Amino acid sequence: MKIITDSSSDLPKDLKDTNDIVVIPLRIEIDGNEYIDGIDLSHNDFYKKMEKSKYLPKTSQPSTGNFLNVYQKFIDADEEIISIHMSSKISGTYEGAMIAAKEISSNIHVFDSKLGTMGTGLVAVKAAELAQKGFSCKKIISILEEYCIKVNVVGYLDSLKNAVKGGRVNSSKRIITELMNIKPITKMVNGQVEILHYARGKQKTHQYILDIINDSICLYDSIKLVIVHCDAHRDAIHLKNMITEQTGIEDIMITSMGPINSTHVGIGGISICYAPI
Repeated sequence: MKIITDSSSDLPKDLKDTNDIVVIPLRIEIDGNEYIDGIDLSHNDFYKKMEKSKYLPKTSQPSTGNFLNVYQKFIDADEEIISIHMSSKISGTYEGAMIAAKEISSNIHVFDSKLGTMGTGLVAVKAAELAQKGFSCKKIISILEEYCIKVNVVGYLDSLKNAVKGGRVNSSKRIITELMNIKPITKMVNGQVEILHYARGKQKTHQYILDIINDSICLYDSIKLVIVHCDAHRDAIHLKNMITEQTGIEDIMITSMGPINSTHVGIGGISICYAPI
């Protein structure tokens, strides 16, 4: 069995390699130049280009041909496939995967995680772990449907700069939020990103997120937690230390955010993805 996802999952290389997960890259266009996510543009180079550009980068899902090429390789090897993607409510990637799967084989099962960034990544890792234990495809999908409900993706925007570039917010609102040091705090709910709260200052922002985490982790014996940052490694470390101090969780992964999610989150933004082990 082969587990496949796309680069919006922000899966770090070690998790991808350890779990033998195939990642199909999305594409990004900046100032007229097109790049393949994770192939010909590093995260750090993307951050620099995004900051310099007057315009918001354009992102696009893999083409049907990209999906067909990857799927066909494993179908020809008599592998069953579970293809896990970000929420269909925020991207057309799931629909594109469905179109390709229908053209090839009924042994390709396309799964809508209803999540984003490493929320989707955690679902892909869970699927790979179950596959390695010998679970059937049908059983894995059944488990994933329950598991996704328990996966949380919360985060915050450090600036509304990209929202202004993309036309979602006017420049006066950006000026006000930056003058008052206000950070929008978000959470994925039913496959969509919702604003939960506006906190003033980074410390209060981090504490608000910690309170959310504390409210949910008490339901589980142990959790897996990943901090995903857009060129904000120092803040990610600070948040990690706060989480460890207040919850006792020490095994926390920090990874950089890829171009797809960074385009919408912007420099300084952070997402925290966590789920029961």
